[in-house]
Amino acid sequence: MTSVVGTAEFGAEGSFSADVDLVSAETGEPVGTATVDALLTAAGAPVVEEVRGRSGNSWAEKGTVTTTDYRVEVRSVTVPGYDVLVGEDDCTSQELAFDVRTTNPAGAVYGDSGLDSEICQLEGIEFGEVS
Repeated sequence: MTSVVGTAEFGAEGSFSADVDLVSAETGEPVGTATVDALLTAAGAPVVEEVRGRSGNSWAEKGTVTTTDYRVEVRSVTVPGYDVLVGEDDCTSQELAFDVRTTNPAGAVYGDSGLDSEICQLEGIEFGEVS
């Protein structure tokens, strides 16, 4: 079976429901609708991580990433032609919230203390150098 069209709804207090219209992969004919009804509950406090990354005078990343893990209580699942057995730990969820900014200044400044080079003057050529 393959899916052509589906809808999902997130309701109050962490409720979630979805319907997906299924078609036969062999014939292309509709075979019914798969459904799921579930409840998401936070599995702990959100975890906030500082993000700070620089490249020269540009901030490549600066801000926070907040991760929240959820337990998912699947209340019902139907798939045409199948008996679906739902276990307690069948499903988990995670929400990632990004609050990150970047900068792109008009002039970029880079520094490197690990550069090892020997520059030699070229005789007879003004400002001529070879490294």
